[in-house]
Amino acid sequence: MALLAVLMTCLSLPMTAQISVMTEGFESGMPATWTQDTTSGAVAWTVGSSGLTGVTAHGGSNYVSIYTTDMQNETRLITPLISVSSLTSAELSFYSIQEARGAVTNYARDTLRIYVRTSTTAPWTLLQTFSAEKSVWSKESVDLSNYASASLQVAFGFVYGAGKGIGIDDIRIGDASVCFTPNNLTAYRITSNSAQLMWNAYETAYQYGLKVSTSALTDPS
Repeated sequence: MALLAVLMTCLSLPMTAQISVMTEGFESGMPATWTQDTTSGAVAWTVGSSGLTGVTAHGGSNYVSIYTTDMQNETRLITPLISVSSLTSAELSFYSIQEARGAVTNYARDTLRIYVRTSTTAPWTLLQTFSAEKSVWSKESVDLSNYASASLQVAFGFVYGAGKGIGIDDIRIGDASVCFTPNNLTAYRITSNSAQLMWNAYETAYQYGLKVSTSALTDPS
């Protein structure tokens, strides 16, 4: 019988159990307090239920997206100024989709850039760039802890790359999710093809993920 490695991870309680200072799912359209920074003639971010071909919203009915077949300068979707002073460990999270065009070995894809600034007139700071293909909705997180005592704006920048566009849904700025590794994991009633597991859960956990492998496991993603 092969020796198996077991890795357990957990998901913490939903957002309502942690502080959120902004959530946006675009169910009521584009918020009036959001702005866009575009060049003349550039395609803008839009809200709808089918902004990208064959893509439905991650949550609810709507999501925000952008797609163009022509080269253009970067278009930024900008949040209102938000205070994060009440947060212990500020984090931006969202779900995005970035489908590539062409063969996997030589595909074309658009790029998403995340910027932050501490006032409506301050220069933008580039925090993170997402350019890998994502053909399904994937959750992304951006650390904002360096801005814990500030108010800030976040910008989602679309950079044309001949891909199939970018979609974003379920945006949140709030405390980073915290979930501790379960302890006292034990296995019993072990057979050649089964086993029963037992562990001590934490109060904030509502779901656990389990990975089993014949080689060492270290990545909890």
